Amino acid sequence: MGKRSAHTGMSPKDISINAMDKFISRNNRKRDNDFQRLGRYRHEDQPVDLWPLSDQIEHYDRNRASIVFQSTYPSYSVWRDEVMDTTRVYPSTFITFITPHRELMKTMYANQISVREAVDRLRNLGVY
Repeated sequence: MGKRSAHTGMSPKDISINAMDKFISRNNRKRDNDFQRLGRYRHEDQPVDLWPLSDQIEHYDRNRASIVFQSTYPSYSVWRDEVMDTTRVYPSTFITFITPHRELMKTMYANQISVREAVDRLRNLGVY
């Protein structure tokens, strides 16, 4: 009789890849279970909602302006429409005026510039 499982049909490279995949997935499961056992804790992988209350309050106090901006203007288009409404320029005219300054507008949104300040900057550029 031959040796048991002398030929499994897998190369040594495939066998080592499968072993590494099992090792990685086992460690990920362990880490997830450890996080569940800890209860509420502060960690970057954990959503802010699951942090302890004192840490949540500290986080929201520290990032209040950013959080308000993101909740008010969830996307660039919402912010741009608000700027357009504030300028009181006809929409097609406004779009024509800001076309050369598109990158500036996106940079202002990324830097979370308020609508009023964005309107003032556009006015200084002579957009309207």
